[in-house]
Amino acid sequence: MKNVIIIGAGQIGSRHLQGLAKINDDLNITVIDPSSESLKTAKERYFQVDNINTSSIVNFRKDIPKFQKLDIAIIATSSKIRKKVIKDLLVKSDPRFFILEKVAFQNLEDFKEIGNIFKTKNINSWVNCPNRAYESYKILKDRLNQKSPLEMKISGGNWGLASNSIHYIDLFSFLTGTIQMQITQSEIDNKIYSSKRDGFLELGGTIKIESINNDSLIMEDIKSSDGPVILSIKTPNFDIEINENLQESALVDKQKLSKKIISSFELTNQSTLTTDIVSRILSEGRSDLIDLENSYRLHKIIIPFFINKMNEISNSSIKDCPIT
Repeated sequence: MKNVIIIGAGQIGSRHLQGLAKINDDLNITVIDPSSESLKTAKERYFQVDNINTSSIVNFRKDIPKFQKLDIAIIATSSKIRKKVIKDLLVKSDPRFFILEKVAFQNLEDFKEIGNIFKTKNINSWVNCPNRAYESYKILKDRLNQKSPLEMKISGGNWGLASNSIHYIDLFSFLTGTIQMQITQSEIDNKIYSSKRDGFLELGGTIKIESINNDSLIMEDIKSSDGPVILSIKTPNFDIEINENLQESALVDKQKLSKKIISSFELTNQSTLTTDIVSRILSEGRSDLIDLENSYRLHKIIIPFFINKMNEISNSSIKDCPIT
C-alpha cells in the first residue's frame, strides 16, 4: 500500500483528494488541515466520488503524523506558509515525491532553500501548473510544431494577473520549448487590489514577456471589465483563439486559407488530472508537470517584479509577494 499525504484541505486540496480516490493502486491517504470545517468538506467530497477505490484508506487529522515511508506529499496550503509546512513534514518523514501548488513560494530565498533541501535528500518535486498536462494543449503544441516565433496573448477582466500569471508563463514555456525569457514591457495599474482570497493582494494591467527565440507573451488583466478570458496564439501558419471558460477553440490555418474552425477544447478538471498525475508518478517516477527547478526559473521572472511594483505603488518595503 502506498502512503500519500495532502496538506491543506481547502478547495484545491479536496479536489486532489477526489483524484486520489479513483487511483487503482491501494493508497493509505492522510489529509491534514487545522480547520475542522475544511476536513469535513474534504471528507464529504471524497465519498461523493464515483468508482472510488474501496481498498484505499483515508484519514483526516489536524497534525502531521510520523511516517516510516511516505511516497507522495501534495502541499495544497497557501503560499505564505508553504516553506514551514514542508519543513515540518520533513521532520516527520522523507517523501519520495512532492507536488506543490502555485505560486510555489512568495520569495526566491524560500524557493532556493527548499530546492536545496530536496536536492540533498534526492526528492523529486513538481509545481502544479496544469496547462502543460492537459491533452488539449499537448495536441495543440504538436499541431503548431513551433519553429518560428510565436505570439501569445491572454486578455480578460479581473482574472488575477499577480496570482495566475505563472500559469500562462508556464504554458508559454511549454509551447515555445524554452525557459529563457524576460519581462520587456509593462503597464501596471497604479493601485493594489484585494484578492479573492483573504490576506492576499492583486495587480492589474499589462505585462509583456519575450523569449530568447523572439517569442512573445502579453498578459492583460483589465480590472474594470468582466469580459471573458481569451487566450490567442499566432504563428506564421496558424491563428488560434481559446475561450477556456467555454472550453472551445477557433482555429484558422493560414497555409490552407481555411475558414475559422470551431471545436471543443477540453480542460481536464483537477480531480481527474490528479488521478493521472499521481498514478504516473507512482508507476514511473515522472510527471508532465514542470519540475521545481525549472519552475523556479519562471517564478524568478515575476516574483521580484511583483514585489517591486507593490512596493512602488504602496511606498512600502515588503519582501514576500502576497499572492497565492
